[in-house]
Amino acid sequence: MKKVTTAILLLGLISTISAGPIKDEYYKVENTLRNLKDTPEKRKAQLERTLVYSVRMAMKRLFNDQDWNKITIKDFQYERSDLNPHMYYIKYKTYIGYFVFPNSPEYYLVLPSEQKFLDKRKAQGQKPAKTKP
Repeated sequence: MKKVTTAILLLGLISTISAGPIKDEYYKVENTLRNLKDTPEKRKAQLERTLVYSVRMAMKRLFNDQDWNKITIKDFQYERSDLNPHMYYIKYKTYIGYFVFPNSPEYYLVLPSEQKFLDKRKAQGQKPAKTKP
């Protein structure tokens, strides 16, 4: 039994020592990517890209907004939730709502796992403007 265990351990050591060129290149690239400097500017830019994309898709899907593809970061306001770091409140025109992301939107371009938007005009008793199909 000891001979079998020793042989398995020896084979395991030999296989880890002799790494191929693809494996070496993979770990080199991985270490380079891991060591890239993470700056607040990069995180903010990624967050804004994610929020713009999410707002565009929400306005198109939920309210059939005809100008959905023209939405930029300057067109809406956002703030991060105090309780959930992946939750952002959004205010766009007469719409107000929130997004909850499965991963950090500061690092990944992700779609929200949960979203809810309300039309403030309905709450004030006004009729929402009709959208053209």
